[in-house]
Amino acid sequence: MNWTSVRTFYGLSQPFDFKVATPFFLSGCVLVAVVLVCAYLSLVGNLSLGTERFYFFFYIVSLLVAAVLLSRTATKFSYAALAWCTTELLVALISNTLASYGIGWSYLPTNLVPIPLWEKDVYHPLLQDVPKANMHYSVKVDPKVKITIETVGWPMNWAVLEGRTFTYNHNSFGLRGAEPTKADLEKPLIFVYGGSTTYDITVTQGETWIERLQANLNNKYTIFNFGAPGYETTQHLIQTTFYQGMFGKKPTCAVYYIGWNDLLNAHIDRLDEAYADWHVLAMTKRAPDISLSEYSPVLGLVNAVLKLRFDSVPMPKTLGDKPILGGDKRLEQIYVDHVRALKALNAERGVKTVFIGQMMNRAYLKPMPSGNFFSSLIRNEDVWPLQERFNKILKDTAQLDPVAAYIDAGVDHFSVDDFSDMGHFSAAGSKKFAGLISPEIDAHCR
Repeated sequence: MNWTSVRTFYGLSQPFDFKVATPFFLSGCVLVAVVLVCAYLSLVGNLSLGTERFYFFFYIVSLLVAAVLLSRTATKFSYAALAWCTTELLVALISNTLASYGIGWSYLPTNLVPIPLWEKDVYHPLLQDVPKANMHYSVKVDPKVKITIETVGWPMNWAVLEGRTFTYNHNSFGLRGAEPTKADLEKPLIFVYGGSTTYDITVTQGETWIERLQANLNNKYTIFNFGAPGYETTQHLIQTTFYQGMFGKKPTCAVYYIGWNDLLNAHIDRLDEAYADWHVLAMTKRAPDISLSEYSPVLGLVNAVLKLRFDSVPMPKTLGDKPILGGDKRLEQIYVDHVRALKALNAERGVKTVFIGQMMNRAYLKPMPSGNFFSSLIRNEDVWPLQERFNKILKDTAQLDPVAAYIDAGVDHFSVDDFSDMGHFSAAGSKKFAGLISPEIDAHCR
């Protein structure tokens, strides 16, 4: 078939058949425009193979190609496909533009490789969100994927992550790590509690600081990782109160690496004592998203509207975007109360308590044009001073009586490449952290 016959087939030769030519021409123009946009985004590093954005444009291009080819034999389909693709593109463009001005959310799919995040954790009526038992998954960080602060939320140290594959294993108890054997459970147990920095979210299996700590202690103990992304002292109180006997015996030691996630509640007006008015609601594992919403701006918008209308759990309140200077005395008192409660629970059961102050990557906590990425209510440059204050409070509260100990790993021991971002360890940082705290853990838990 030559070009002349193609023109005739699609009504582009005189006398023109506008019933066929119109959908062919319109779909073709949009198709060319989309292809040019894709080429530009690819050249500047904002469109990479295998990402959510790639699959979005792939399906748009495929649908437009079908609209062009079927404009004669299926005119109604051609118009419908064109209308749908145009709507998708407009929702993506408008929402992304508004989001750049701080208005609403962007529904333009991210230039990130899709990860089955929904499948790696499950809803829990008390803890809200827990790692899924017997879950095993891997994530590869593609060095070709350009990831910005806007897509992640804060700056990442990609130099220590790119090109690596990260594996995550959950045992049958829903804890990150290997399945314990009978011999493991016969040893003295150490339970380690914390958030994503304890879960070690940017460190592959076998290199987490929990695993290195056990090796450093010559496997005299069996150490269990109770860390979970987002957990703060409210969740640790629930874990300690109700789930410390899950292996049929109490641990010798309960270790808490805490501070960061509690600090996220700073300056919230009339803060609830259990963080139930913001942090807990933000942690809640909600009804699953529409499966294709990550790839479709229209379905993403529909998904958000349905959640607002039908989700029985209220959404966390909006914090505002004006940072508040100084400390937060109410939050500090709540933090002290939580720490004291953890000490008391463990002491009553004969469990030794060890607290470790949170380490952070100070080089990444500085003013940036993208805004206050840690919290909209805390300036980036104020995060570490506030965290230092929390560490001092934790130390002072721990040392009020002999039933608890405090470990300071020493932030000056850590360099930029010991972190993958503002506070999560890299593999090198996890190894260093475990080495620094191992002697004191051994001394306190002996």
